[in-house]
Amino acid sequence: MKHPTATFSSAMSNILPAFAFLMAWIFRLEEVSFKSLHGLAKVLGTLITVGSQRPFFEFTMD
Repeated sequence: MKHPTATFSSAMSNILPAFAFLMAWIFRLEEVSFKSLHGLAKVLGTLITVGSQRPFFEFTMD
């Protein structure tokens, strides 16, 4: 990937907080309770963020 597009850069900057949350969850720095509304909102928000950015990566990775 020599020259990333502006679309790719924008999508990547929007998805970084989701990656940070996932890494914190994997390394047990973030506690998520699936029984609480707050925990479900964190997971659902992360999934929506990652899922909505996926088309940008598919079209910009030529």
